[in-house]
Amino acid sequence: METNKIIELENIVNRSLKIRVAYHELEQKHHGGRWTVEEDALAFLTDVGLVGRLVMSYEGRWPLTGNEKVELKHKLGEVFWWIVVLTHRCNINFNDAITTFFEIDIKTLNEVERVSQDIRESYHDAERAFHEIIWSIEEDALAFITDAGLIGRNIMSLQGRWPKEDTSSELLHKFGECVWWIAVLALRSKLDIKECVADFISKTEVRLLINK
Repeated sequence: METNKIIELENIVNRSLKIRVAYHELEQKHHGGRWTVEEDALAFLTDVGLVGRLVMSYEGRWPLTGNEKVELKHKLGEVFWWIVVLTHRCNINFNDAITTFFEIDIKTLNEVERVSQDIRESYHDAERAFHEIIWSIEEDALAFITDAGLIGRNIMSLQGRWPKEDTSSELLHKFGECVWWIAVLALRSKLDIKECVADFISKTEVRLLINK
């Protein structure tokens, strides 16, 4: 199965960057130049916002289309892809970002999923202790959107367009944290993060006529 072939993070990074090169070629052809890193960040945040809306729809809090689960699966895979792209454009090693947040060396999406669930359970314990009930999936989505927004602000800082210290170290952490949130939202939506990422990458490769 394709999913089994793509669970290695190194494989995901390599194929994700090939997809971005193909999109850059289209941008050059249609707009006379490839997107800036800030434009990539805007596209990332647009898709993150759609994850929030799809979570609301999945929970029955926004008009249903009947395709919520399929669309959410696609968007979770896409925002994962964007994180790989943005780490590369910010000269940050994707695996370093993962290792920094999870505090262990992680090589596969299986490990991302397993460790993400363990971390989320520990936070659920804290939520029960301080607030009596755990956060809803909508609150998780809101927290994800908040952390993703900080990636945008830190990218502006990295480009010299916003005055801020410790940009590189915070970006490193936030990239890893957003990967964690994606895994958490997949789990809480009863989706397989491996399938989310594999399907997005495979279908995009086919659409862009990319040889693996």
